[in-house]
Amino acid sequence: MPVSIFRLLAALVCASVIGVSSPAVADAQTDALATRWSAALEKLRGGECDGKTWLAVSEDTSFPKLSSEQRAITYINMGACIGGSRRHEWRVLASKEPDAPPMVWGLLFLEAVDRHDTPDALKNLEADLAAARRTGQAFDVVNDDGVYFLNGRLRTDPAAKMRLLSVLDAAEWKPSDPSQDLSPIWLELSLMLLEQGKTGEAARVAKKVTAAESLLGMRLDNRFASLLKDDPQAFDVEYAAFADLRRLERVHETAENNDNSAYLIIDALRVLGRLDEALEFADRVLKKEKILDENGRDYRNWIEDRRAYVLLQLGRFDEAVTTEQTAATRPERGGANVSQVINLAEMLIDQGRFQQALAVLDKMDKDAGTSAVGKAYIEQDRVCIFNGLGDAAQQDKALAYTAAHVGDNRTARLHALLCANDSAAASRLMVDWLEDPLARERALIQLCTAPSRPLGSYQAVLSQRFDQVRKDPAVVAAVAKVGRTEALKAIGAVWPDFP
Repeated sequence: MPVSIFRLLAALVCASVIGVSSPAVADAQTDALATRWSAALEKLRGGECDGKTWLAVSEDTSFPKLSSEQRAITYINMGACIGGSRRHEWRVLASKEPDAPPMVWGLLFLEAVDRHDTPDALKNLEADLAAARRTGQAFDVVNDDGVYFLNGRLRTDPAAKMRLLSVLDAAEWKPSDPSQDLSPIWLELSLMLLEQGKTGEAARVAKKVTAAESLLGMRLDNRFASLLKDDPQAFDVEYAAFADLRRLERVHETAENNDNSAYLIIDALRVLGRLDEALEFADRVLKKEKILDENGRDYRNWIEDRRAYVLLQLGRFDEAVTTEQTAATRPERGGANVSQVINLAEMLIDQGRFQQALAVLDKMDKDAGTSAVGKAYIEQDRVCIFNGLGDAAQQDKALAYTAAHVGDNRTARLHALLCANDSAAASRLMVDWLEDPLARERALIQLCTAPSRPLGSYQAVLSQRFDQVRKDPAVVAAVAKVGRTEALKAIGAVWPDFP
């Protein structure tokens, strides 16, 4: 898993600001080496990764006399600044130093995630926590994506997932990007604790769930009924939605060169039904000369994307398409755009503009590295397009793809079935979804009703078809078996795909 050199340097500079212990043995030669070490660290503060100096420090005969922490940081820097085939070797050497900072094990954790070596990844994460407690420094996973990727990979391994989430809980882990919310992770851990009969621990972890949509899912799910009964106020979705907006606004006020929070603020305003405010805020952000994500990459496409969805909710369909067309021309994470191209095609489909949607997909970069989830959405769109154009052969071909990849993207399969006008199959899919203990909350939310909002001509047809699914006796019985649904009001009306 790639680790930004600047992310690494920032963590090391932070450690040096906190204070690095002095050499274990004081003599003239060691003092001179320590001075060179400090000079290299000073260069680090200026963003210069001087691999030659760090290598020379490690080869000096006085190197063993430096403090354990100094030696560990030297090895880490050699791995970061020189890299190559010895990177892992240097990180292992760093981990053998008794005063090594936690980030050593964070780096080894990422390596293990890359190798798909779950036992080693978990072992290193636990060592990261132990080092944090031993040194008083912060638990450090270096790259948050490592946690998210491993958590997703452990979907069918509850024992390993429990180890992962328990470490994150014990470490009071917070992502490096403060705009990110960990509610889905804490929801999973709370549920696992409930299933183990640890109600008190489950309730404690459940209090970490703050996202309104996650709280709604828990409120609808019978497995959380005991927690809901003991503390109904904790599941106040309206309060959570307002609180999340305030949190994101505070993050945005202090964020430097990171507009992830702007994207989330727009969505938070959409959840609250404050669409005029959302549009005004998006327009204000788009006036900035630079709009960047947490890695310093151009992020304008995503703010334009959110603006387009606000316009859709307002019923300003043509303006929404125009905005998304602009977003789709921009790079995504430094490469070819996939997400906005797919979203643009879906907006055109919703309005019955099938030929235009097909042209958009046909122009998509075939080498863009589209994820399995994204590929399923593309085939969903093709089902809908060919249904609208009356091409049954092409529709069925795309429909077969969504069936074969339902495990990658259940939502895409549902949309495809509705486009193919197969409500019976869509009902069976919803029953299976409700019976899946790892995805039940989303199924229950999908089945909730919401106040009507402006819909494109084809989207209105799909919404009517999904109403048949909601009323299907088998679906109604499956809901009653595991939880319930609600008639949402203004808040959260955007969560169900078919109001």
